[in-house]
Amino acid sequence: MQLQMFRASCFGYFLDLPQFKIRNQLIHCILLREVVPGRERKLWVKINGCLLRFGIGEFAVITGLKCVEDDTTFYDKPDVNRLLKEYFIGDGKKAITRGQLLDRFKKKDWKLDEDAFKMALMVFVHHFIFSDANNHGINKDDFDIIESGQYQTYTWGKKVI
Repeated sequence: MQLQMFRASCFGYFLDLPQFKIRNQLIHCILLREVVPGRERKLWVKINGCLLRFGIGEFAVITGLKCVEDDTTFYDKPDVNRLLKEYFIGDGKKAITRGQLLDRFKKKDWKLDEDAFKMALMVFVHHFIFSDANNHGINKDDFDIIESGQYQTYTWGKKVI
């Protein structure tokens, strides 16, 4: 049931990605050819005399994530965030780290299938889409976006870049 809910979400297509091996040397080689570093959220590289650009448009095509701003990026904040209240903290004032999120997810003691699904979305967003090595605090807004149900239309790709 929970897997079917995830598959029907805006992230469901990630379940069908084929396995592949990353060639770190290739990525390193490409990054060594970067020109105009740190320019407007774009990566410019020069390979074989050709100037190539990787920007938000290419990122959107490759990941399938929504990357453009529009009215759907504004969401209705729930009065009470049930996920936070039920599974983390009663008052919703303390920050949750990625490590705490993953530890809580691994307990698997959900009251509802929908709770398991929403927690899986949070883990996916913070451990796959925002896959940096930091164990920083998770923004409460991300919990609110998931809890409100507006995660389907939210511009996750814009937040990643």
